[in-house]
Amino acid sequence: MNQDKFEQFSKVYREKLVVAFAANPDNYILCNNEAPETAIPKHADKILAEMKRNPKEINYVGKSFQMTCKVLGIKYTRKGIFEFLELDK
Repeated sequence: MNQDKFEQFSKVYREKLVVAFAANPDNYILCNNEAPETAIPKHADKILAEMKRNPKEINYVGKSFQMTCKVLGIKYTRKGIFEFLELDK
């Protein structure tokens, strides 16, 4: 995995997760009824950590991933994300 590209992806993903939640809060389950300001960063941390550990097991479907890909000019597919991050398919 290209670490610089992962950092770039992570930064945009975090921003877009906030936007996606604000647009459709019912699509997200917040941990322990925490406020979004606390729960969203925790969720992002969890997803991004799992992407580093086990990228092939992540479900890349969702508005936050879609918006991230659009900002970065990545084709919104698993293959497109993997190519951007320089991961094996």
